Amino acid sequence: MKLLGAVLMAVVLAFAAQSLAHARTPNETALIERAIARGKLIHDLDQAAWRSTDLLLKALPKARHGEIRGWVVEPGEGGWAVLY
Repeated sequence: MKLLGAVLMAVVLAFAAQSLAHARTPNETALIERAIARGKLIHDLDQAAWRSTDLLLKALPKARHGEIRGWVVEPGEGGWAVLY
């Protein structure tokens, strides 16, 4: 699964770089750069939620797995904080 995520991210960044090379105006370039930054942010948030969920499931007994209902990811010290 990690390999698939890395491959997908590489493909997205390759398409973004190609789009930047073909941008015709400064406004198009700014919009593409903003989309790239947003995509990276979404990826980072997803990774934080995914990895912390795996750690939480390992730490809890199976009988308590049903108590996990959702999460919120927000900036924390040196990375992301995930609240369940």
